[in-house]
Amino acid sequence: MDIKTIKEVVSHETQIDLDNPMITKSRQANYVNARMLYYKLCRDFLGMPYQKIGNSLRPSKNHATVLHSIKSFNDWQEHDRVLRQQYVNVQAKIQYIMDLSEKDDMDLTQALTRLHDLESRCDELLRDNKILANQLKQCHDKNKRQN
Repeated sequence: MDIKTIKEVVSHETQIDLDNPMITKSRQANYVNARMLYYKLCRDFLGMPYQKIGNSLRPSKNHATVLHSIKSFNDWQEHDRVLRQQYVNVQAKIQYIMDLSEKDDMDLTQALTRLHDLESRCDELLRDNKILANQLKQCHDKNKRQN
């Protein structure tokens, strides 16, 4: 597991490019949340020092910024369901990639491709499920009218 993997998974989940210097300077809430998520995951999975995490973005962030973001994240996730869900999703994806790379000797690109394929398939199944649920409801309604 490396910092590149975490950055790519967070960028994919949040739809925010963490390699873009204009975004890493911005104070918009969605960009701040993406950086907080990134910092927290780097710390949790890699145990990296705050300064090294901050240096992984351009422009660099100092250790105090990273530390403050991680502390803020811990407080905010208790009240922000979306942020908490993003964290859980990214954490699960990173764990999946780690398991794939260890078990199947798969590189990052292959693991991410497999993950994206699984997500696409999951989306298809959810759409199919909604259609089937709607058809089932129509059948129940039709059955009620006939009785």
